Amino acid sequence: QKAQEAKKSDAELQMMAEKIKMEIEPEAKKLEEDSARRSDELETKVNSAIRELATKGSYNLVLVKEAVLYGGVDLTNEVLKTITSASTATSAK
Repeated sequence: QKAQEAKKSDAELQMMAEKIKMEIEPEAKKLEEDSARRSDELETKVNSAIRELATKGSYNLVLVKEAVLYGGVDLTNEVLKTITSASTATSAK
């Protein structure tokens, strides 16, 4: 009898877990999609800022910092300023 009750409890727990999983999955998918969209937007902003700074500064080549062993000009802060000022201008509208 205890074995039957334990099996019933396991089955009930499994059903509850499945129900919770089905409720969570759509929300998790929405979060994943939102995260991907935001990453794409950020990448677009960064690339746009890099292109703008490269054009203004007459740079022929822009590399990620990790690819440069020695020398060069670090544009990181300028890219951040450009993105920040663009975001501020967009927010003000």
